[in-house]
Amino acid sequence: MPVVAFDESGGVPELLRAERAGHVARLADLDDYQAGLEALLDRKILKKLRPRLMEMAAKRFDFPRYVDQLLHLAAPGLKRISAVVLNYNYAAYLPERLASIFAQTYPLQEIVLLDDASTDASLAVATETAAQARRDIKILVNQENSGSVFAQWRRAAQAATGDYIWLCEADDAAHPAFLAQLVQALERDETALMAFTDSRAVDAAGQETMSSYQGYYFQSGVRALAASGSWEARDFATRFLSVRNLIPNVSAVLWRREALLKALEDVRELDAGGGLAALPPTARHPARRGGLCGSTAEHPPAA
Repeated sequence: MPVVAFDESGGVPELLRAERAGHVARLADLDDYQAGLEALLDRKILKKLRPRLMEMAAKRFDFPRYVDQLLHLAAPGLKRISAVVLNYNYAAYLPERLASIFAQTYPLQEIVLLDDASTDASLAVATETAAQARRDIKILVNQENSGSVFAQWRRAAQAATGDYIWLCEADDAAHPAFLAQLVQALERDETALMAFTDSRAVDAAGQETMSSYQGYYFQSGVRALAASGSWEARDFATRFLSVRNLIPNVSAVLWRREALLKALEDVRELDAGGGLAALPPTARHPARRGGLCGSTAEHPPAA
């Protein structure tokens, strides 16, 4: 609704002028106040004003946006991070997955659950878990299974609003300092497109089966990933991706969102019947347990 206020009465008159959201009467002038009020009671005027004022109010008085602005006033260098949980029938693992996201020491811009037409109780579990933690999550649901890992990644990147995006597979978890360390790694090198950490593997019961991927790296003849480092993209692909993919866990990666979008655009043909898109749903979304992503002094992040 439009508002009438006396001038020089605080910040409201400034808002009304800036947004053309009502009438500002001269200070203590009751006649001017009444005239402005009566003019706004015209139903045709109200009908015309309401859609624009509703849109303005939703933007300017959105509480999460207000908190986000406060955070960036207090910490101007804070990066906006979108965590997108990629889920298909992983209801059993969602409480731990979401809890490890909620526990991150670095503030998150948003948490999104992207569900690929699950047939289990995933949506109910996610909603209940978020409610119990008193955290807000946004849920996006595919009406049909996408049939493509890349399609889900692309949708996640397009839906995200942060500077950085974290693709969180639903059956993984992360150390509370995971994001803080990866942001630090990316900030050290502004040209880096992504940063990733080592992981440890666990089984369906949460029991550790592998303490790190260092043995996997060494079997591939690679020792450079035993410590932090930064590599040019072509050199990285040649040394660490050409024989084996030495980033075995997408959950362990923090991307610059624009870089991820560009990369997915370059491989768009894989969505249309080729590559992983041709795999059956059970292969696309295997019933397995992933890993715990994080960094220690022995296995720090790489950018």
